[in-house]
Amino acid sequence: MAVSLAAGILAKRIGEKLALFAGLLGVGLGFLLLSQASSYRGALGARVVWLLGYRVAFVCVMTSIALVAPAAFRSTAMGIRGAMRHSHR
Repeated sequence: MAVSLAAGILAKRIGEKLALFAGLLGVGLGFLLLSQASSYRGALGARVVWLLGYRVAFVCVMTSIALVAPAAFRSTAMGIRGAMRHSHR
């Protein structure tokens, strides 16, 4: 929850596109670090980097949907996006 709030503040301050880019960069960096981790600690740290980037990117995508979708379809669009997030598990 704290990371989501911080991601929303970041998106408002620097813009959704730049915050989304930063989040995706964090995801990529986390995956790179995870692939190179030689210990449990290193893997756990890489997972934290990945999750922080993912949360920032997810909040930015949801913000973009809220800004772009027409009011009549906003909740449906967010519901579909939320369902897509959980479908890969």
